[in-house]
Amino acid sequence: MKKIKIYSKATHPMSGQTSYSFEIFLFKCGLCLTSIQDINSNLFTHLFCAFTDLDSTTYTVTISSANSAPFSQFTQTVQLKNPLVKTLLSISGGASDEAAFSAMVSQASRRISFIDSSITLTRTKGFHGLDIEWEYPGSNSDMTYLGTLLDEWQSAVVAKATRFGKPPLLFMAAVQGYSPRVDGTYNYPYAAISRSLDWINVITYDFYSPDWYTRFTNCHAVLYHPLWRGCQKHQNPELEECGGAS
Repeated sequence: MKKIKIYSKATHPMSGQTSYSFEIFLFKCGLCLTSIQDINSNLFTHLFCAFTDLDSTTYTVTISSANSAPFSQFTQTVQLKNPLVKTLLSISGGASDEAAFSAMVSQASRRISFIDSSITLTRTKGFHGLDIEWEYPGSNSDMTYLGTLLDEWQSAVVAKATRFGKPPLLFMAAVQGYSPRVDGTYNYPYAAISRSLDWINVITYDFYSPDWYTRFTNCHAVLYHPLWRGCQKHQNPELEECGGAS
């Protein structure tokens, strides 16, 4: 396998500062090993290191043994080329245990375990912030509890920073622009997102995958989804007006 890079450029609406973000996934590929040292951190203001795991028993954030060393070295390594670059630890991702996330957010004690462990891990590994990528909240209750989690998380970030005399961690999230699994039936907790997060990144890919509809083709990152053009049955690709093609 190879290194996958995802770039994004954005301008903060208040400060006008342009931010160049870069998310990196490291994979072994035959005899080669993609290295953190390959990143030209001079090109970016923020770098995301992905992904941590969620323990489905303790509901704590963990880093696998395989990722422990590179994650621990990430900030120090990228700052060799750019001492001003900020790093964020990304939690979850598309391959995460969705049931475990739903179970975690639904109970206060589990949210506390999750929040405390995420902040501790982010600090001990030398990151400047954390990024939550729960990509597929699957119900109205998931969305409601996500809002609760974000509010409690932000409060804990500020409280712990004040207690230990450190700057607050940056707090970001990735949310779906569109997905058949988050299709508008469930609304994101917009008020909590506005209150709690410093930044959001909108996921503008995975609009279609042959894993979902094996008999049809479509665009992976189409600019406009047919739902926005009045199609009421967008999850049925057999309808020609929904873009399905045999």
